[in-house]
Order: sequence, then structure tokens, then C-alpha cells
Amino acid sequence: MTPIKETQPTRQPYYQEHFDVASTAVAREEFGAIGATAALPVFIADHVRGVLVFGLYQEHAWLVPERAVLETVAHSLGLALERSVAARELLAQRDALDVQAASLATANGELQPFSYSVSHGLRTSVRHMLGFLQLARTALDGKLDERTARYLDVVAQAGTQMNTLIDAMLDVSRAAQRSLRLGPVDLNTLMAQIQATLLPDLLTRHVEWNVADLPQVWGDQEALKQVLTQLTENALKFTQTRDPATIRIWAEDQGEVWSMSVQDNGLGFDPQYKERLFNLFQRLHSQQEASGTGVGLASVQRLIQKHGGQVFAEGQVDQGATFGFTLPKGDSSSLK
Repeated sequence: MTPIKETQPTRQPYYQEHFDVASTAVAREEFGAIGATAALPVFIADHVRGVLVFGLYQEHAWLVPERAVLETVAHSLGLALERSVAARELLAQRDALDVQAASLATANGELQPFSYSVSHGLRTSVRHMLGFLQLARTALDGKLDERTARYLDVVAQAGTQMNTLIDAMLDVSRAAQRSLRLGPVDLNTLMAQIQATLLPDLLTRHVEWNVADLPQVWGDQEALKQVLTQLTENALKFTQTRDPATIRIWAEDQGEVWSMSVQDNGLGFDPQYKERLFNLFQRLHSQQEASGTGVGLASVQRLIQKHGGQVFAEGQVDQGATFGFTLPKGDSSSLK
């Protein structure tokens, strides 16, 4: 029996102090000079994948320290081979992901112009429908009964809602396609502009603002203004039933990134559904509770991801919510 055949079924190291060529079915020219052998199984993921064999030219009694060294060498070889196999598998997975990413990028590149074109076509059709609806109202002025007038009102409302959704889809498409013009952005200035723009719509409301001193960040000024406007308008929308409405805006230095947060004391949301908030057309509140299209936060996510950042949301039902995002610091080469 050779050392290799002895080791494989037992899964244990095999040490032979006197190797008798005559008693084995091996060629004398290959093993005739061997006096002692040691065969150690090499494991990969707990399976024997090979045998490491040592031979000496003279008979030898394998001492405990020698056996420990040889078994350590075999164990280390197994670990190295296991890591090599894992590395090859990871490389294959990475290559597959690269192919998938390239395919998705191609599909996305084709989808964005298509959705933009479709949205424009839909908007034209809806505009025509609403235009002819108004002409019909004018032509039938004084001749409409109450029920027919109500039907026409429903059609007009549906058309107006469709126009709103189409405009929102176009905004998302523009957000995905626009190229960023990167540079230093003073968030204090942006928030002052946003508050001034929103002020006329808040004259009949009691809103308490708590805006901390904000940092200068690196990004696209118009894109970040759109993001902060959307988050601020959301906070105001979901606090319409609060008196006062409390809006808190602040930034945190988290080392390599800035974290921006917009917090309100409004309707909040069930946290188990927070992953849906940034998906297109996903809404957690009815139109009666708060109007909207379910598109604004999707645009926010796309713009922030183009900056190399992430979006987040925290909230509880009827206890307010916090929406925010992170931005890499400085002139990051990872920005797109």
C-alpha cells in the first residue's frame, strides 16, 4: 500500500518509517531510493482535495515535533488553495456582475430617452383632450344638465392629474440624464432662497423654522437646491394639520461625508415601509391626507446617488419624520 492510498480513505496523516518498495505495486525506479515517507491529506472546505507527500532517503522515525510541522504545512497549503478557489469564484462573480451592469446600463440608456419621448407624447395628447373638453363646455354652455356637467368635471380632474404625473415623470427623467456641474455650494444660501420662495404660500400657516448653520459642500448647486426644496416642501406638506408646524434642518460632520437632515412634526410613516419611500410612484398616504405623485423622493434619490451619496428616512406614524442624505466631502473623483 502506498502512502497516498493509505491516507485518502482515512483522512488522517500517514507516517511510514520504513518504505519497502518490494511490498508496493510501484515502479522501483521511482521509489527505490526512498527510505521513509509521510503523507498528509490536504483539505479544501472539509473535503480531501489532494495528498502532500514527503520522502526521506533513509529510514526515519517521525518525531512528534516533526509531525506537527508537516501537518501545519499541509493545513496551510489547504488554506492557500481554498483562498485561491474562493478568489477564482469571486472573480467569476465579478465578471458576471460586470456583464450584468453593462447590460443594465445599456437598457437604462435606452429606457430614459424612450420614457422622455413617451412622456412628451402623452402630455401632448392630454393637453389636446383638455383643450377639446373646454371647447365642448363652451359650445354647450347653458345646455348641460347637472349629471353631465359632473361627468365632465371628473374627466377634467383626471386629465389634470395625468398632466401632473407626466410632468413628474419628466422631472425624474431629467434628473437621471442631467450632467452635474460640480463646485462649492453654500447650503445656507440655498436654504435662504428656498425659504424666501416658499414664504408666500405660508402666510396663513404657523411654521416654526429651526435651521442650523449649514456647511459648504461639493456638488451641483441646482441639483442640491432641487433636493432641499423637495425635502422642505415634503415637510411642509405633511405638517398641514399641525399648529405650529415645526421644521428642523441641520447637518452633521460624519468624517468622509456630510449628512443633511430635514425633520418635521407631521404625519410620519410606518417604519416597516421606509424602503418604499424612494421608489417611483410609491406613497404611504392617501391624497386626502396629503397630495402628491410619489415621484419627488425618487428624483431626490437619483440626484444624490449621482453625487456619490445616499438617502435615508426615519419616522413613526403620527410622530413626524426625518428625511436626509449624505454627500462626500471635497472634490471627490467618484462624482459623476
